[in-house]
Amino acid sequence: MLATSQPLNERIDGLIAAMSRAQNGERTDDKRNPRVPPWLTRRFFRHIVSQLYHGERASHAVCTRLIREIEDPRAQRFLEKQVADEHRHAALYRDYLDDLGGVSAIDPGLARAQDAIAAWTGTWHGPMVAVITVLETEAVRTLQSASRLFACPRLAAINRGVVRDEARHLAFGRLFLREHVRTIDATERRAIYRWVQDRWRGCNANRRDIIGLYVMVRRPLFAKRWARQNRDLIRLGLIGTDEIARLDP
Repeated sequence: MLATSQPLNERIDGLIAAMSRAQNGERTDDKRNPRVPPWLTRRFFRHIVSQLYHGERASHAVCTRLIREIEDPRAQRFLEKQVADEHRHAALYRDYLDDLGGVSAIDPGLARAQDAIAAWTGTWHGPMVAVITVLETEAVRTLQSASRLFACPRLAAINRGVVRDEARHLAFGRLFLREHVRTIDATERRAIYRWVQDRWRGCNANRRDIIGLYVMVRRPLFAKRWARQNRDLIRLGLIGTDEIARLDP
């Protein structure tokens, strides 16, 4: 059983209560027709939205695993709520994609990241860092920075709800990790950092799919995104600035 401080327990209880209220008031009956941005083909747009769906499914799988691996009743209750959120998000994206023409195949980079997380054999800290860094933070930043791409009223409404829910998921993950990451030794912390960095690069910066050209053109943006992730990981206590400087490039 993990030893979690009372202040953190109270924060988790507050997040669970907020999630319960949000889930009880959720509307899922929006059936407006999808609107494709005029500068994109329908196939291209469907591929992009499909990755949001696949990302929710990936997060669902990781959180289901974490429920089994984290021996903390409050964390388990939160993660059960999060699993329900991820399931609902995936269903909303799936309904939208059905009206758009169906779900496209998962991006190879995301598929590799999902497989690598499933194959992780270390402590639960690795998958939790991965779901925050590789899946959820990037999804939220994409939704917030690409409003013109996701301007379809029905999709925008879905995304607003997703961003709201993901803010609570990220708050929990960061609070919980910040308290418990200090229980693992420096060697494992550095190993998790390098493993997550590789997963992030494979999923976001080295794409070879239909959006590879977009990524190549916007390569400086992705360098800035990893710098932001680095700062987040330092604040979590996973890695120190001096440790990053000593790691092999």
